Amino acid sequence: MTLLYLPIGIVLFSVLLWTVYRRTDIGFILLLLGEAFQNAFGLNAVAVGGLHLTPSDAVAMILLFAGIVRTAQSSRQINLDKIIILTYVALLGFSLLRGMLSFDLTTVGNESRIYVGSLAALLYFTTVRVDAEQIQKYVFSYIVFGLVLCLIAAGSAAGLPVGISSWEGADLAAINGRLLPASGAAAMAVCGLLSLGVLQYRRSSLLNKLLPVLFFVLVIYLRHRTAWVMLLVCFSVMPFIDFRLFRRILPFGLMAVAVVAISAVFSSGNQNVMSKEQFSDAVSNGGTFAWRLNGWKELLVDDEQGAFSIAVGKKIGSGFWRIDPSTYQPVSVVPHNEYIQDYLRVGVLGVTALLLFAVRSLKRLWALSKYSKDAVYPSTSSWVAIFIAVLAYGFTYGISPHLYAMLGIASAITTNAEQQSTAYEEDESSEWPELDTQSASGEMA
Repeated sequence: MTLLYLPIGIVLFSVLLWTVYRRTDIGFILLLLGEAFQNAFGLNAVAVGGLHLTPSDAVAMILLFAGIVRTAQSSRQINLDKIIILTYVALLGFSLLRGMLSFDLTTVGNESRIYVGSLAALLYFTTVRVDAEQIQKYVFSYIVFGLVLCLIAAGSAAGLPVGISSWEGADLAAINGRLLPASGAAAMAVCGLLSLGVLQYRRSSLLNKLLPVLFFVLVIYLRHRTAWVMLLVCFSVMPFIDFRLFRRILPFGLMAVAVVAISAVFSSGNQNVMSKEQFSDAVSNGGTFAWRLNGWKELLVDDEQGAFSIAVGKKIGSGFWRIDPSTYQPVSVVPHNEYIQDYLRVGVLGVTALLLFAVRSLKRLWALSKYSKDAVYPSTSSWVAIFIAVLAYGFTYGISPHLYAMLGIASAITTNAEQQSTAYEEDESSEWPELDTQSASGEMA
């Protein structure tokens, strides 16, 4: 059977690799399908030679290989962004190589999977097409992804074996009635910001007007405080980005809070339906943050830290060891912080490269929003808010592949706009061109 499955797997992998290399919109859809499957059924993996792989892992690996090819093809166009990306990739590769020389392949492979999403974003999604038609496809696909997550949450509330409570080994006490993992709530927050952009700057159908309420209600209802912080950060900076969009956000935000409050007060008693006690606990309980803070301190300050590990990180495969505060036993648990997680594997140099890439992309995207609020579908301001929201999410969770993909697409948009601006400046006799990212007004649904 192995001899039969191996050639079939190679052929399937090759076909998918060629497809996503040629069609970046299909690559994005495949990534979202893998992420939807993971939100529905958890991290239940298939053991392949000792490596535990999920559908999301498989798709990310295909996108990573396609991204390597796409990046290599554009190597003649070296710029600062590409140098920054390649610096991060080289440091992560160096950490992987050191891990392979020190640990067994299974240990290194299972830990390295958490970095495949970020690598795929930097090497694949920063090279995707970002003309008006493609951007609309990306936005539409992501909003459909958000609606699928809504259906999964509804199924979980109805008692179906989907959502976070159905995950193998799920700690029901820790879940506390939540229906989806934090990455699902974060995706809905992004969908809410996208749908608001559609509502503000495009002709809108009735469905478009209901989408922001639906997504924001579920972001609050799922009770992941990291997703709440994402929206609060966006609401705080939105007046400086786009005051018109900020005014549009306020009524939808207040309406979502009211709907969730009414739902909590009149909950039916179903264990899968949020009660006011669970909502109150989510607001007031600081235990999870204290647990994170304690873990961060132990991971950042230990006896193994030296000048070399601070500069370039520890080996992949060395684990994330800390003392569990309840059992006082050593455990290996991911840091629940994207930047600390990266620091432990690529050091100060790698984290600096990653943040420099993010800051440069955000700065250019913000400048583009000042030039034209609707230059990019659904609005440039929405993309700025999403970029900031994803970076905020990374402070208490590892950034999921679908969120990294949105950062990569946003970076590709800014690179495309900057190239067109440079071409215009070099030809002073020409008129300012319409950005390729300009989208005609139209209904999303």
